[in-house]
Amino acid sequence: MEQTPAWRTSKRWFSRKHDTILFYSKSDRYTFHPQQEKSYLTHKYGFANIDIQQDARGYYRLAAMRDVWDIPALRGNQPEAVGYPTQKPLALYERIIRASSNPGDIALDPFCGSGTTAVAAERLGRQWIAMDIWDGAYDILCGRLEAERLGGDVIVIAL
Repeated sequence: MEQTPAWRTSKRWFSRKHDTILFYSKSDRYTFHPQQEKSYLTHKYGFANIDIQQDARGYYRLAAMRDVWDIPALRGNQPEAVGYPTQKPLALYERIIRASSNPGDIALDPFCGSGTTAVAAERLGRQWIAMDIWDGAYDILCGRLEAERLGGDVIVIAL
């Protein structure tokens, strides 16, 4: 079956504009911190016992985060982008790490590429282990940590 590139539309199915995140645990004892998100309202009237707030987009309340997240993909002209082809937004990794670990825990990324997992973990006070078969991953990761003034110790182990 021929795959349709993301930039081209298909005449046989909806365009695929999402990534699926798989959740695995080796036991039923895992860390999960429920998150909240803004749920926008069409008006603020008729709601009892609900804290309604307002921002530039309108009225909203905080609700339990759902399993569909609206986090825009990175564009090449954004300051966060480092030119790595499969780089994901930092906001995505921060949300996952915040929800599934505690400060001081270890985040492992065996395919670190652009180093986004390590940067998110460092920002959130987690330890991290990042590895990649690509030699350039080290330089990108060190550059990102330095640019954000994050003090992660980077140790290289060559195999």
